[in-house]
Amino acid sequence: MKAFHDSYRFGVFDIDGIKFPRVLLGSSPFIGAGQFGDRAYRYYESFYEKPENITQTVIECIMNGCNAVHVIAYPVVVRAIGKAMKETGIECFVFGTVGIRDVRRETEDLLGIGAKCIVTHAAMTDWNLARASRVLDIIQSMDSSLITGIATHNLLAISRSVLEYDNIRVILLPLNKIGEFINANIEDALEAVRVLRVNNVRVIAMKPLAAGLLNPFEAFKFLSGHVDGVTVGMTNTREIKETLLAARKFFSESL
Repeated sequence: MKAFHDSYRFGVFDIDGIKFPRVLLGSSPFIGAGQFGDRAYRYYESFYEKPENITQTVIECIMNGCNAVHVIAYPVVVRAIGKAMKETGIECFVFGTVGIRDVRRETEDLLGIGAKCIVTHAAMTDWNLARASRVLDIIQSMDSSLITGIATHNLLAISRSVLEYDNIRVILLPLNKIGEFINANIEDALEAVRVLRVNNVRVIAMKPLAAGLLNPFEAFKFLSGHVDGVTVGMTNTREIKETLLAARKFFSESL
């Protein structure tokens, strides 16, 4: 199988010697996530109930140089992404989220498709950060080479406490130009992100397009100066071309 870095066309940054992609395909549309409003059920029908469409979307991203995926560890999604790698013969950088049901099983599934980084789901993180850190210890006991971290929907509530935990190396959080889904004043959120990065905690923005309210160019222009990377859902050829064109402009340099 062709290695991740031989096919990836965007910038990377380093965590403990592992090259981490700055642009990842997001999987929220594949599960019909609620932030998409009226489109959520249509996405669920089109992708979750027809996983061959997940595979095809991932393949199209791979062929356009974005062989990096944020994977919410639903078995349907994990299998579809594994199939895309098998069909293309190209390795994807797999950045997984666990904590939906069974952390150990979800971690095993992600390791089965070569996950390099795993974070706890925001619902787990925001309920009890200390418990989330203990879960990360369990995950690292299953594969000590994994990069670990957390997802959160309430950055300001946990941003200072995060620095107390050595196993939180990366944070996945909502951030976008218009402050949608952030649960904070945009300036306060940006300051919290700045403090995290100064303290060597890497930050990946999710919901960068605010569930379609922003176009990729304006979204990435804003975010490129504030975060290490982005994960962004893409559901068709037009979105893939438009999104990756903007990503190449603003996230092509390595950090």
